[in-house]
Parts: sequence; structure tokens; C-alpha cells
Amino acid sequence: MESRKRESWIDRLNVIAVFGVILIHTSGSLLYSFNKEPIFDWWIGNLFDSMARFSVPVFGMIMGATILRNEYSIGTYFKKRGLRLIPPFLFWALVYLSYDASAKFYHGWNPSYVELFFWVGSQVTKGIAIHFWYVYLIVGIYFLLPWLKWGLRKLTDSSLSFVLVSWFSLLLVQFLFLNIDHHPNYFTYLICFLGYPVLGYYFSIKTLKSNRFAMVLLFVGAGITVFGTYYSSLFAGVFKEEYYSFISPNVALLACGVFLLVKNSRIENRLFTRIQNTISKHRYGIYLVHILVLWLLGLVGVSSRLITPLLGVPLTATLGLIISLGIVLVLNKVPFGKFFAG
Repeated sequence: MESRKRESWIDRLNVIAVFGVILIHTSGSLLYSFNKEPIFDWWIGNLFDSMARFSVPVFGMIMGATILRNEYSIGTYFKKRGLRLIPPFLFWALVYLSYDASAKFYHGWNPSYVELFFWVGSQVTKGIAIHFWYVYLIVGIYFLLPWLKWGLRKLTDSSLSFVLVSWFSLLLVQFLFLNIDHHPNYFTYLICFLGYPVLGYYFSIKTLKSNRFAMVLLFVGAGITVFGTYYSSLFAGVFKEEYYSFISPNVALLACGVFLLVKNSRIENRLFTRIQNTISKHRYGIYLVHILVLWLLGLVGVSSRLITPLLGVPLTATLGLIISLGIVLVLNKVPFGKFFAG
């Protein structure tokens, strides 16, 4: 059994992180308009996208803050994670495949059974939907965390600090020289990302009350992301997204700042806490369905360009979160829905 009572700040981080993911996928369409549309629109997209880049790393840090601190048997651990991860993934994968196939059928696609089989295989290999790559990643992370926990328990504080400094140095080297994120290899990316659970574990067992330090990390990380993206795009003449990488050192700094600020926060409002806990509980289902929701919102004209991107991005992202949560809550009410809704 996992022994620790869940802290409220972890639920807050889950809410902020899942909204950040939706914000990224809402604002992303504006970024490829660099040098093609009004620069104001691009800058709005860049600001929202840059500020939300903490989201996926923070999810990794939450894993470390929860799983690496808790006590559990290996059998219980893999059973719980497997049931939590796989059935919702398979259900939503089928939904996205059906949606894509229906669109192709509508436009005259008439494949043979063999062609349909290979198309499904190709979609699964590519990730099915643009955000499913993260599910593939956390399969590897979940597999490694029990052994990582065993190793961390043997480290002294100074050794753990050395591991984290070495990991950040690795991020810096890969960003400057290897560019792993844009020449993806599953295992190299996994190794680079694996530092986030260790970092979350470290922050969760240490008392770091300085919000000033957290704000410095946040603004330095965000500033490098915002202006690094702009100037690299300006020099290249096209949108360049290297600074957006989840395994870039600037995004790591941003994620650290957000994590520490939220960890040190205190919110006592009962209604807020209830909403927060509901979103946190269903974050996985929200993550899986939100791309479909954003697609459907786009069909009715609700997107990042609604009225003005300054309004369209946050409004569309907020609607995406609310509707995604609503879908997951409804599915949880149907028989066996809680096993596949997420």
C-alpha cells in the first residue's frame, strides 16, 4: 500500500500542468505564422506557449514527488499503474483512430483490409495523436521508477545533489550540441527526461521556502524560452522551436520555479479545493481527450484566433479544459466507465 496522504499542492500542480498542456496545443497554431501574419499574433502564441512549457516536466516531477517517496510492493505498483494507464489509452486510441478513419472515409478513402491493417499499424507507430507520445514515454518511466527509487535511497544528500547537477549538465550539453529533441530516440529522450522525477523527489523532501528563488528560476527560464525562440526564429527566417524542448535547460528552470511556487502555496477555499481535486483526479482522461475537443471546437470557429489571440488562446484553452473534464465525468457514470475514461 502507498503510505503517504496526498498533499493539496500536488493536486494544484496537476491542474496547472494539464491546463498548461491544453494551452500549448491551443497556441501552437499561431507559431508557424512567423513572418507570414501579424507579428503581434505570433508573439501572443510565443508568450502563452513559452510560459506553459513547464507542464510536461512538472508531470514528471509529480511522479517523483509521489511514487519515489511512497512504500509499495512491486506487484501492487505495476498492477495499479497498469490499470490506470493502459485501458484509458486503448479506449481513447480507438476513438482517435475511428475519428481519423471516418474523416478519410468521408473524403473517399476505400482501403482493402490489408491497407486498413497497415494504416492502423502506421498510426500506432507514429503515436496515433500528437500528444500520445507522452503516454509512450511514461510507460518507460513507470518501468524504471522502482529501480530508481532503490538507487536513490542509497544516496546521501550530497550525492543526490551531484546527480541533479550532472543531469542538468547533460541537458545543457544535449541542448547545445546533440539536439536530442529534434532527432528523437526513445531511450535517449527517456534518460534525459528521467531527471524530472528525481528533481521532484528532491524538492518534495527538502524545505525550500524561498519564493524569491522560485520566481528567479521561473522568470529566467521563461525569459530564455521566450526570447531564445524569437531570436532563433528571426535569424533563421522561420519558426524555430529548440527552446521549447521539454528537455532543454531553460524549460527545466521554468518547471523548477513553478513546482516550488505551487508547493509553497496555501489555498483554503473549499469550492476551489473541490474543483482542484476533481480536475486532478481526472487529469489523465482530460489529457487524452483534449486534442479531440480542440479539434471539434475549431470546427465551430473556437480557436486561438477567436476575435484576437490575446482572448482566443486563454478562452479556447479554458473551454477545452471544461469540456474535456465534462466528457470524462460523464463517461465515469456509465457502466465500467471509470476503467477506460481516465
